Amino acid sequence: MAPGETAEIAAGMRVVGADGEEVGAVKDVRPTDFLLARRLARDVYVPLTAVRAVAGGVVTLTLPAGRVDDQGWPSPPLTAGEQPPSAASIATEAHDAHPPGMTVTPTGYRCTACGAEFPSVEALAAHNRAVHLP
Repeated sequence: MAPGETAEIAAGMRVVGADGEEVGAVKDVRPTDFLLARRLARDVYVPLTAVRAVAGGVVTLTLPAGRVDDQGWPSPPLTAGEQPPSAASIATEAHDAHPPGMTVTPTGYRCTACGAEFPSVEALAAHNRAVHLP
């Protein structure tokens, strides 16, 4: 999507990677990018050039969900009193969403309940909420 073509993207839309894995939601839209709100991670400004498609209320990126952090996209400044999520808080939330446990692998995270592998803690947590929690 070219800069300036933001008419299709709106706050609240789901954002998924090219692999279909959940990344977050659109928080705000600007002329050349949009603010991606992510659970367990800092929000980032995603350039419109990284958008493959917008359909059915879902924004699909040109890259897999697990590669978003590798892009070096800017984050909004922290507000007064706000702290970035710590590794401990991310691990606690992932554990809370995944009572059976998880294993860190060279390529991501493995669900110890069923052996499925995921590129990010967020993807693993979503899997566990959908599959293993009542």
